[in-house]
Amino acid sequence: MQFDFILKPVGGKCNLGCSYCYYLQRLPGKTVKASWSLDDARSVIDQIASLEKARNSKQARVTWHGGEPLLARIRWFRRVREFQSESGVDFINSIQTNGTLIDQRWIEVFKSMNTTVGISIDGPDFIHNKQRHTKKGRGVLDIVLRSIDLCREN
Repeated sequence: MQFDFILKPVGGKCNLGCSYCYYLQRLPGKTVKASWSLDDARSVIDQIASLEKARNSKQARVTWHGGEPLLARIRWFRRVREFQSESGVDFINSIQTNGTLIDQRWIEVFKSMNTTVGISIDGPDFIHNKQRHTKKGRGVLDIVLRSIDLCREN
């Protein structure tokens, strides 16, 4: 049996204000501020590695999710990669993102972590931009499509 761990290092924190967001519906008017420290990340990585070692598994599959997990920042993910490398278990990473923050620096992080990238799209622009938008109501599909192109190029 394979375990897939879904980790939410920033909880419901997000840079968008999607109309159907279950975090925003639960916490109207409140800002979600829960984010993992590097100590939290090390602890979680160590616990996953211990579990997999106890099962005689040499791999751990992790999906980084949110809110928007890229809000944890590049430096944080670089340190997480170090923790994974030191764990004695081969981590297979994936990330689910809204795609609005991806740039070449993120591409390098994804490569270093051997990460599969999932980017959320709700449909053509008239649907996506109505549902997924900035907190000020600006549609973001054009940014997301540029991020997809950047991922493809790399």
